[in-house]
Amino acid sequence: MKTVLMDSSSAILLYKSDILMTFLRAYRILIPPSVYIELTKEGKPGAEMFQDLPRHSLLKLLTPAETAPSRTLIAVNQTLGKGEKELLSLYRQGVGDFLLIDDLAAAKICLRENIPYTNALLIPRILARGGMLCESCRHQLTLHIFSLGRYSPRIHQKARSMSENELYPFLP
Repeated sequence: MKTVLMDSSSAILLYKSDILMTFLRAYRILIPPSVYIELTKEGKPGAEMFQDLPRHSLLKLLTPAETAPSRTLIAVNQTLGKGEKELLSLYRQGVGDFLLIDDLAAAKICLRENIPYTNALLIPRILARGGMLCESCRHQLTLHIFSLGRYSPRIHQKARSMSENELYPFLP
C-alpha cells in the first residue's frame, strides 16, 4: 500500500466531493500536526469527521518530533503554509511515496525538486484506473472537484491529458 502525505486543502476537497473514504481505504495516509489542526478547526467542512479518522486508523497523525521542517526548506520558501513545509520536509526525509497537495507554491517546489505529487482533481481518475471507481463516477467526481477547487483551465487541461505512464506512480 502506497503512503501519501496529504495537505488540508486536498483533504477538504475530497471530503466535500464524497470521495475521501474511498481514497483513505486505497492508501496509507500521513498528516503532520499542522494539517490536522487546520482540518479540525471549528467550522471547517468535515472537522468532526477528521477528528475521528486517526482513532479509526484511516489516517496516521504524525508527532511533532516526526515533522520538524528542515531549516533549508523554511529558507527556500516563506510563502508556504506550515503544513506544506512539513509535508515537503517529510518527503525529503524519505517519508511517503508521493504528496497530495493543492497549493501552487508547493507544487512548484515539487516540480523543481522532482518530488512526486498530485492534486485532488486527479484522484477520481487515479482511483478509477486502480479499479476503485467506475468511469461515470470518475467523470462526475472530477467535474465536482473542479467546481469546488481553484483550478486554472491550464491545470484542468493537464489533468485531462496526463498519460497512463504519468498516472502510474500514483495508482493504489
